[in-house]
Amino acid sequence: DAQEQARQKHAEWRHPRSDYLTLLQLWNRWQQWGAESSNRQLRKLCKAHYVSYLRMEEWEAVYRQIADLLGEREDRRGHTANTPEAIEKLYLPLHQALLAGLVDHIGIKIPEKPEYQGPRGRRFRIFPGSKLAKKSPQWLMCAAIVQTRQVFARTCAAIEPEWLLEVAPQPCVLLRT
Repeated sequence: DAQEQARQKHAEWRHPRSDYLTLLQLWNRWQQWGAESSNRQLRKLCKAHYVSYLRMEEWEAVYRQIADLLGEREDRRGHTANTPEAIEKLYLPLHQALLAGLVDHIGIKIPEKPEYQGPRGRRFRIFPGSKLAKKSPQWLMCAAIVQTRQVFARTCAAIEPEWLLEVAPQPCVLLRT
């Protein structure tokens, strides 16, 4: 019922070319809220912004566990990318690093269709909840390809085909039908 209101609230941290950077911006917002609010206020902020408080708490727990394992126990809020410029500087290295593990989740836009051609002849569409669904990039990578009534790519980002040469020496083999 509140889908449009949720979209408006989520627009505050949505990145136009990457769902990964959207998640990073949401994380930054969560850290900002946490620094300024009590738990009760955090719950209210999450509800007002249509964000799951429990899911954010889970993210926080995983983050703390990883920070503990890495020996980074001090507060790192000052070291995160929390400005638009810092986020944009992360675009290339972050997505190239992710691409190394997601090389089988890439696609090239099929002309005149809202679909992508992926490895092994797989065709898919961008999940409608993604910011990229309306403005489809020529090349795409995604975290997951799921099948419901249709085959959808979830958590997507625009990529450059040159990046594939670094992680997949023979990218045309990936897209062969």
